[in-house]
Amino acid sequence: MFKYFPEILENQFRVYPSKEDFRKYFEGAGFTSVEEYEYNFERYQDPLQLIEAAEGKLLSMFRPISEEGLERGVSRIKEIWDGAPESALKG
Repeated sequence: MFKYFPEILENQFRVYPSKEDFRKYFEGAGFTSVEEYEYNFERYQDPLQLIEAAEGKLLSMFRPISEEGLERGVSRIKEIWDGAPESALKG
């Protein structure tokens, strides 16, 4: 997703607390042990559905980015997508 819409990543950093802040919040709430586990999750999206979600701002992550950012992202998707209905984008 961030590959096509880098502004989303910038906004995510502003919206969500850092690992350090999460640790402080939990410790402040009385948790005595806080552990972190990293994971990777790959998701594949139908390009037409992703374009529709972006243009209609159907997902909250698309709302704070600029119209120019949305247009650039949609253009990137169209450049990469080969047009085959069964193809999916990793994102």
